[in-house]
Amino acid sequence: MYQARGHRFVDRVPIGRSLLWLLIAFGACQAPAETRANTGGGGGGSPNGGGASGDPDAGDIDADEGPRDVAREAPAPKPDDPQNVRACAAFAVGMASPVMGVSPYRYDAPEIALDKVHSIKMPGREAAHVGFEITTVGEHVLYVSTSASVAVFEIDGLIVPVKALRSKIQECATMKGRHTFDFKQTRYILRVGPESTGTVDLLLGPRGPQPATSARRR
Repeated sequence: MYQARGHRFVDRVPIGRSLLWLLIAFGACQAPAETRANTGGGGGGSPNGGGASGDPDAGDIDADEGPRDVAREAPAPKPDDPQNVRACAAFAVGMASPVMGVSPYRYDAPEIALDKVHSIKMPGREAAHVGFEITTVGEHVLYVSTSASVAVFEIDGLIVPVKALRSKIQECATMKGRHTFDFKQTRYILRVGPESTGTVDLLLGPRGPQPATSARRR
């Protein structure tokens, strides 16, 4: 009789434990669900789907897609450089003075004048050399009609470094090079070319006043 009761007691123990585990498991399932409902998602954040900061606007940025695009105003076009405008007009006239360049480098190379368009003739397949005199110390700008190589030398043969170089200007498509130099009051020799077309139109003159906006940038 005792053994029978014992068997019945032992049989009931597993059933009780099973019910207890079921209740514990059910409670564990309910707790995460409530937690997710309060935090706005498994990753944390605001109820609006934002980040952990709780800021409603934080939801506008997705970690995978990066920041959203922001519309920006197009930058205002740069004002025309008055000196570039004058150079373009001078080239457009088509009244370049022909000058036959010489090769090799010579102190007495043919002279070109400032503020005047010249058409330099190449001596065959060699680079052409011409001379010019500077009377006003400071920056000078050389415009050329092709992408031919350009170099300026002092009389003793020292090369003058280019201060600034641009391959094109917005004022006209005629120019293929704009070279800026710092010159002293002396004579220089200009080498240009070789050039496959046989001629290079150029214009050299002192640098004039710059647009007001450009001056502020500097």
